[in-house]
Amino acid sequence: MSNFSNEYKAEKDSNGKCTVDDVPFFKTGKHKGVDYDEQWVQTAIARSTKLQEEDGYMAPVFVGHTDPSNPSDERPSVGLMSQIRLVGYTLFTNISNISDEVFESLKNVIYPYRSAEMVTTPDGGIISGLALTSSNPPYFKFPPMNLKFNQFGDNLSPETIVYEGSESDEKIVKMFVALSRS
Repeated sequence: MSNFSNEYKAEKDSNGKCTVDDVPFFKTGKHKGVDYDEQWVQTAIARSTKLQEEDGYMAPVFVGHTDPSNPSDERPSVGLMSQIRLVGYTLFTNISNISDEVFESLKNVIYPYRSAEMVTTPDGGIISGLALTSSNPPYFKFPPMNLKFNQFGDNLSPETIVYEGSESDEKIVKMFVALSRS
């Protein structure tokens, strides 16, 4: 495993909320008896994209996992997932509509980890949300979301998230960043 750093752009939106771009949250493969292959993931991304484009719906980001056995276990949304995409074997999302208070919690590494919530259907999947976690270890061991201000001070752009992964992940992320900047 090699250490590498990648700049993740975080900025204040026109609505006064914040967005953190390019957050890795899931890897394809067989997990807990379910095969999250490329077809499953592409179906889930297509459904999310369609809901966002046609209805303006974006899957919620919340603190802690929901309890699927308790439908009344609703968590307040602290952000929204947008522009979900697959790069190599890793799913990325932008987390938007983050309040200043929650952004400060992320910056202070109160919720360093994230964990996807998925629903499997006979014809693919649905990404139903993203849980931010504090001490509960997520299934996928992505590095903590360390948001650090740079010389721009309170201007939220640009921000840095330190992302640590394998050499193949490093190549994929560098390729993704290069493509997104072109």
